[in-house]
Amino acid sequence: MIAAASSYLVLMISARALGHADNAEFLAFWALMFCAFGITTGLQPEFTRHTLLSRSDPDATEGRGWRLGAVALGFGALVGLLVMASSPFWSTAILGREGQLLALFCAAGLVGHALQMGLTGTLAGSQRWNEYSLLIATEALARLGLVGLVLLLLPTVEGFAAASAAATFVSVLSLGASPSVRRAFALRSSLFPRPLVTGIVHAATSTVSSAILVVGFPVLLRLTTSAEEYLTTAPLLMATALTRAPLMVPLMTYQSVAVAHFMNNRHRGLRALWPIARIIGVVGVVGAVLAAWFGSPLMEFLLGPGYRLGWLTFAGLTLGAALLATLSLSGALAAALGRHLVYSSGWLSATALAVMLLLTPFDAEIRTLLALLLGPALGITVHVVSLGRTHLKLGI
Repeated sequence: MIAAASSYLVLMISARALGHADNAEFLAFWALMFCAFGITTGLQPEFTRHTLLSRSDPDATEGRGWRLGAVALGFGALVGLLVMASSPFWSTAILGREGQLLALFCAAGLVGHALQMGLTGTLAGSQRWNEYSLLIATEALARLGLVGLVLLLLPTVEGFAAASAAATFVSVLSLGASPSVRRAFALRSSLFPRPLVTGIVHAATSTVSSAILVVGFPVLLRLTTSAEEYLTTAPLLMATALTRAPLMVPLMTYQSVAVAHFMNNRHRGLRALWPIARIIGVVGVVGAVLAAWFGSPLMEFLLGPGYRLGWLTFAGLTLGAALLATLSLSGALAAALGRHLVYSSGWLSATALAVMLLLTPFDAEIRTLLALLLGPALGITVHVVSLGRTHLKLGI
């Protein structure tokens, strides 16, 4: 709840403080940063899965492998360096006039985020949920506080971007404040380096494929839309973010909880997914009705004049968020079962269809609705069919 509320407030602050064109630029950075975080997010479910397996295996060779915290920090530094090395080729096209500076902020944020994901993954695998939740909440509040400070001192795209990235380093501060977090950092792998690295690479590939569609959508829209039209899409992008946040922010934040749940219920197969998916379906339908009635006037009240869209757009975006949440859960089930190829296949199929639909000659609203409804629906189908072929019973 804290993470979702903080994201809401950050986006509200940027919408109020920046003009439509500048806010569209900030939303592109926000999307790119969290999309890049998808690479390092793969550490969390993999470290959770690995720690749970180590705890349940009496023959695990605990203490012989690498320190997981050091692995996370090194992985984040490597990804950050790759982002900076490649940024001259894409930063201006995606991030605009200050693309190189914004790419630097993104690369720095990746280092802190990788450490955070490694720590929360080992805390989740150790069933230390209080410390896990506190670390996540502290980062979200730190981001909100830093953005609020920038609002008072330097309300620019660059200022908000720097504040958003800097919040990831709360994980570094937590090492000095919490003995539990220090123990999580010091935990050694029970795997030899090669299988550990292979698992991390598979998990990172899987999670980045999901992040492209979940948080990277403004980047996809920018790359498939003329520059003039994109700078008018701030209301559409804000509506997309606001309709997703109630479901997706908590769900993505607590990905390790889902992985742990599905691992503890592996014997149930796809049946473990059905009760949660059913609840999300009901929430999606009810939310779509409420969004159709109240979404547009509420967004205009919160963000100011000019942030208004049709009722059908709000209803469609809310249903799309429910489908995306279901796709995230079916992916979490695949990750828990170690089926990284199935995980990434579902997300990549969804993203590929979304991109194809964004390239159609309709206006931005229609293309967005088609991409966010049909793309996730295809991804869910791929997950369910692929997992069903491994002799898991649907049980519904």
